[in-house]
Amino acid sequence: MKRNDVLNELYGSRFWKDVKVDFISEAKRIRTMKEQAEFLNKYSFYLLYESPMNTIKGRGLEMRKALIQGGISEDNPILNFFKIQSNIYENLNKKYDNERKEKLLNGDDNNISYTDIAEKTIKELINNIEHNDVLNISNNSKKSRELAYQKMIVLALATGRRQIEILKMLEISKKKENALYKNLAKKKESDSDSIIAPIFIDVNIAKKYLKAVKEEFSTENMTNKQVNSKYNGSISKALYRYLNDDIAKRGFHFLRAIYAESCYEKFGNGADKNIYFQKVLGHEIKINAGHSYQAKTKGE
Repeated sequence: MKRNDVLNELYGSRFWKDVKVDFISEAKRIRTMKEQAEFLNKYSFYLLYESPMNTIKGRGLEMRKALIQGGISEDNPILNFFKIQSNIYENLNKKYDNERKEKLLNGDDNNISYTDIAEKTIKELINNIEHNDVLNISNNSKKSRELAYQKMIVLALATGRRQIEILKMLEISKKKENALYKNLAKKKESDSDSIIAPIFIDVNIAKKYLKAVKEEFSTENMTNKQVNSKYNGSISKALYRYLNDDIAKRGFHFLRAIYAESCYEKFGNGADKNIYFQKVLGHEIKINAGHSYQAKTKGE
């Protein structure tokens, strides 16, 4: 079962604001070891089920804060259950980093063309949108919402922008053969909230889709946290309706990675891949010692 299905079954809602009410009140009613065990068993699913370690660490902190703010003593042993020990977290992070390093050192021998994936998906979804074809409406959705999901996927693959940017704040305009992306969620070292980067669809189509998405989801008066809390689950499910499972299971953020890979395949021209990715994704560009030695071999 998917996380949201488990949460709805166990707690009647997948949203923390709803779960938190019972979470605090049930914690206050604990009187015996048996009740404590039942409480921890019940809410372990909310803490741990189908979640990466970074999310678990942050969620555990939020759950501990809720208990303390709800009147549970900081000495209460149940608080320890929702704390990920630093050494465990650090060791898992080291293991993940080592696996990433190994993958990068071994290279990519699967000959995947991310440009082909992006272009094929964009073409298919634009065709769906033009023909008002939503393929498969979920029980909790409607045609306009399903069209908006498809437009979001197209925008992510064509522009590389974040989910929250597409839903709420992004502005797009033409800049020669590229696009100017304004109101980005994370600022670069220059403190600018805009970048110039490639775009894989006509800018006017992108602007039209962006306007439609914002109107459909009505996020103008919501905080970023509220937007993510309300829509993350439904968007994740929508990916499985319009993408193959191998891509959908990696989440909306993976579409941003496909965009960066596609940009590099088309326009990288032998540039350092890490720096190029940082540039087109709008990250702060960081130079390390390895880059310095690379520059020397190029006649610095």
